[in-house]
Amino acid sequence: MARLLVFLGTTAVLLGACAGLNWWVDPFGEFWKPAAVDDARASSPPCLVSHEVIGGEYLPFKLDVFRSRPTYKFVTGSSRVLKIGSWPGEQSFANLGMPVISPEVVLEELRSLPRTVPETMYLGVEAFWFNPNFTGFDVTPGFEHRVRYVLSRSAFEESVRILRRAPYVFLHRWQKERVGSSCVIGRARPALAWKLDGSRVWSFEPDPKTYHPAIDPFTTDLRKLRTGIYAGWTELSKKRLHVLEQILALARSRGWRVIGFTPPDGARYLRFFASNPVIGPRWREFGKLMPKLFRRYGYGWLDFRDAASIPCRHSDFVDGGYHTDAACSMRMRGRLDAAAGRGLTLVALGDSIPAARPRECRCRNGFVSIYARTLSRATHQPVSTLNLAVPGSNSSELLAAVRHDPRVRNADAILLMIGHNDTPWVSPGGSVGLLTRNLDAILGTLHAPLVRVANFYDDQHGKPRVAAEYARAICAVARRHQVPCADVYDAFNANLLAPDHVHPSEAGHRLIARLLVRLGFAPY
Repeated sequence: MARLLVFLGTTAVLLGACAGLNWWVDPFGEFWKPAAVDDARASSPPCLVSHEVIGGEYLPFKLDVFRSRPTYKFVTGSSRVLKIGSWPGEQSFANLGMPVISPEVVLEELRSLPRTVPETMYLGVEAFWFNPNFTGFDVTPGFEHRVRYVLSRSAFEESVRILRRAPYVFLHRWQKERVGSSCVIGRARPALAWKLDGSRVWSFEPDPKTYHPAIDPFTTDLRKLRTGIYAGWTELSKKRLHVLEQILALARSRGWRVIGFTPPDGARYLRFFASNPVIGPRWREFGKLMPKLFRRYGYGWLDFRDAASIPCRHSDFVDGGYHTDAACSMRMRGRLDAAAGRGLTLVALGDSIPAARPRECRCRNGFVSIYARTLSRATHQPVSTLNLAVPGSNSSELLAAVRHDPRVRNADAILLMIGHNDTPWVSPGGSVGLLTRNLDAILGTLHAPLVRVANFYDDQHGKPRVAAEYARAICAVARRHQVPCADVYDAFNANLLAPDHVHPSEAGHRLIARLLVRLGFAPY
């Protein structure tokens, strides 16, 4: 009896050690590690997160991406949408796509999103979703699956291999690696990584000498083509179509804007899908049904199956015709943004200079109105203007105003000009340091795709040296936030002042508008 107890005790200790090691190392990424993403976020500049750390925990990772950003626009779909990312400086976009996703997982993901402000969703719909034989990835493995995993021999052997390659994992589950010019929170094999907006990065992008995805060999055998996702496809699955309708109904109930699309295929695949006697009829039926289905719910549809329609070249794939490269993916993003645009909302923030009251500037149009007209012509979209500038406002008052204003949060473009009333000759006790701190906090709350800052001119009511210091500080803070800044201070002169010698004249407003327009309208 004693020997049996010793045997059972020893077995339990060994199994516990095996389970503990496999949980700690987690060689196949079965456990969600939010601390790794937090480490990437805390780095300056933020790091990428290696796929080997995220593993198969796509759903909690993507939900964390959504909740950690002021997300008002997102894309979801299969691995073929994962290169659709944020525009430079954009903080309000998230990529919620996952490899081998199914409509059922999309529905589960959307139901898990918090009910916040109305969203804009770009839904990448795959034709193979409607093959009844297609099975998506299980994003919510159960307790039994986890127990088998931590006790499995294959996981133990892989854990040992990882510890041999990277002994530090025994004490630290990950570390900061370098791949080209990018830092990556990972281990020894950061071949794939994730940006903090949820989009994917191939390691060859920051470092061309590293891993490049292999060209997927073309075959007409449906059991092998793209791992068999088209095999045995004889009809569009009614069950999956019903799930897609549930997705669209959920979006409509939450007041979301939705643009549906299907990602492109390389030319060789297009020809095969169109002519194959099994796939062809389903392929054409899918192409006819999707725009009708989305239109029924009041939404738009973009058919990107042919890359030329984006437009992309048929060479703009990283693996021979399945996953588009970064440039083509962002051209898709541009088309989706244009389709979703029911006009742009331009918000102006600041003091009496952007407020442009006619009795002060003796003008009919201030620089905000002039800029709005130019933005509309440049983007071919109507632009509505909300001029929230308050005469007499300083940076402290503006900071308090913008923190919880939904009009600022939902803006598509923002113009910001503040600081004149922070000068010591207007506000005793005002300082460059206070303006810098407030402006830094203000820009930290602005998440519109387009944000532009302008410094102010010397109206000759104070010391020119101090005015120049304020002007330089404003643009320096803007640069730290990667926000373009118009240097009004150097371009302005006393002849452009209104009769009150404080505010710009009409000619002065035209100059400020020109300086802002010269900064461009990216990402629009």
